[in-house]
Amino acid sequence: MSSSARITHRNSFDLIRHIAALSVLFCHHYAISGFREPSVGGLFSVGGLAVVVFFSISGYLVAKSFGRCTDFLDFIGRRSRRIFPGYVACCFLMIYLLGFAYSDLTIAQFSSKAAYFDMLVSYSVFVYPTIPKVFDGYHLNMAVNGSLWTLSVEFMCYLLLGAVLSLSKSFKPVLLTIALLVAAYLWIVATQSTQTVWYVPGHLVTSFAASFFVGSLLGMTEVSWKAKNARLWLGLSACTLLYVTNGKPEAMIFAHLLIPIITIFIGTSFSERVVAGKYDISYGIYIYAFPVQQIIVNATPLGFWTSMVASFVVTIALATASWRLIEKPAIGLGKKQAPSSAPAAGA
Repeated sequence: MSSSARITHRNSFDLIRHIAALSVLFCHHYAISGFREPSVGGLFSVGGLAVVVFFSISGYLVAKSFGRCTDFLDFIGRRSRRIFPGYVACCFLMIYLLGFAYSDLTIAQFSSKAAYFDMLVSYSVFVYPTIPKVFDGYHLNMAVNGSLWTLSVEFMCYLLLGAVLSLSKSFKPVLLTIALLVAAYLWIVATQSTQTVWYVPGHLVTSFAASFFVGSLLGMTEVSWKAKNARLWLGLSACTLLYVTNGKPEAMIFAHLLIPIITIFIGTSFSERVVAGKYDISYGIYIYAFPVQQIIVNATPLGFWTSMVASFVVTIALATASWRLIEKPAIGLGKKQAPSSAPAAGA
């Protein structure tokens, strides 16, 4: 292993992302089964907290990877190779397997390239993914895959970060972006605006984007806080402020700003060798879990816990296949084109 590879994996982010992906599966299983999702501190569901962790780590790693890119297009190309191959394959299965199995569309409607393109666009993350009659009668039938909406927000963050860093490599524009996102969030909440971005409510876009950019800021300023004592004191301060603001009107935006600090400090405090650099099925778990759970919960006689175990097994199998057959080869293609390439954090 090269020295650069050792530096890249001198953390525990791969393990944390897998735990977060499984936490989303765990939390969604309650909602899909018709129960209330377990919460953390009264602010987030377990899954919501996991998504904040995802965005935090993604911002941190992606900001670091920008320095290895030649320009904005190279940066976006690498991010696209990490997200879209697995996503397109997942959409293909949802449209052609679930769509054909559940809906009354004919084979002819599925057969042409134009039809597939129309469905892919219509049922992608840029429009909340729904296919007529798929999962009708289920507890959660508003979407075929209720997890995919976060991908649009993350890709928007890639575009915005790439544009910001293309103009200046300084951390100051990133800090300004965080301030603008916080201001936008406060305005949306104060005015109760229902405006959406890519069909995602504005307050979710701005809050998750703020978490992403806090992660990016930490990635760009790591030399200033990487000392053990500094990391410890900043982490404790973030935990204290998170506790003090809990229950107050501003608690949610503070949580989106402080949880990234805690996440990054934990991730950089120790390394692990179980997952790091060997495989990354966290993205596959995230994009396949929801439809798998819908089918197992609603179309089998399994009880709550047995259906959850079955969902874990099937989802991990699909995620592993996605990683080995689609995601890893796509990342490898990028490395062949640019030897210094590194995979993105994913969704």
